[in-house]
Amino acid sequence: MLDGLRAIIMREDVYKGLIRNLWEKIGENYRVILYHIGYEAGRNAYIRHKKTFGEKNERLLAVFQAIFQQVGYGILKWIYVSRSEGWAIATVEDPFERHLFKDRGEPSGHLIRGILAGWLSEFFGKTVIAKETMCVAVGDPYCKYYIKVKED
Repeated sequence: MLDGLRAIIMREDVYKGLIRNLWEKIGENYRVILYHIGYEAGRNAYIRHKKTFGEKNERLLAVFQAIFQQVGYGILKWIYVSRSEGWAIATVEDPFERHLFKDRGEPSGHLIRGILAGWLSEFFGKTVIAKETMCVAVGDPYCKYYIKVKED
């Protein structure tokens, strides 16, 4: 159990089958599916964290960072987060997706990008968009994400 919910441990060959192999079968549109799966997972994580630690508590950033690493997604670092400005910058070192897409030559952390966007959309109280600007899949030392409130 983790945070009151069942948690499972998945070997890399299992999640590779769920992510990389399905991407190859479904095609490039699978990135959208991965993003939305991550987005909902991130939103739900924030809701659970808020219940435990309180509404709009800045401590939630540290809680999420610790849990993100604990479950094996990677080492999340908040570079900048501003509720008033509605944007954030985060890096993820050693992301779990790194082995899946190291030969793609383009940013490929769509599940993690979605998780960050979903979590921050609840944190900010507004829909956000996230862009991956650096990625280990292209040889960068870590992945870097810019997340901002979506303009109407």
